[in-house]
Amino acid sequence: MGAVLKNVLAAVAAYAAMFATLFVLFSGMWAVIGADGAFRPDSWEVAGLWTAASIVLGFAAAVVGGWVCARLGANSHALFILMGLIIVLSILSAMPDAGTATGPRPPGVSMFDAMSQARQPAWLLWANPIVGIIGVWMVGRRLLGSAPK
Repeated sequence: MGAVLKNVLAAVAAYAAMFATLFVLFSGMWAVIGADGAFRPDSWEVAGLWTAASIVLGFAAAVVGGWVCARLGANSHALFILMGLIIVLSILSAMPDAGTATGPRPPGVSMFDAMSQARQPAWLLWANPIVGIIGVWMVGRRLLGSAPK
């Protein structure tokens, strides 16, 4: 398999690992704090706890992604492909969504409704990819620097 294809596949696998890690971590956090801890009262705006935790959990997922990418990729170019994926997909997800809820949040919101309806601060939509890139780069470069490729 060529190095380019190996790097692309490594980046895609790493992004999938990041997604799975985020899903598990956020599901666990939702189980612990629920809708009342995740949102401001009677609102779809995320609470400060959720905002802070999302930065920490995002970094953890980026570390997992960087590790997967560094282990599967042919060289450090795989990390750049992964970071490019993070940027492109983050920009797409940060675009205004007409589907976000307005008005008060009803009681007993499910996690899946919350995922599609939550309103995060605009700065967080741009901070998350930066945190992700930092996490991927830190662990990826460390692994690639310590092991010959």
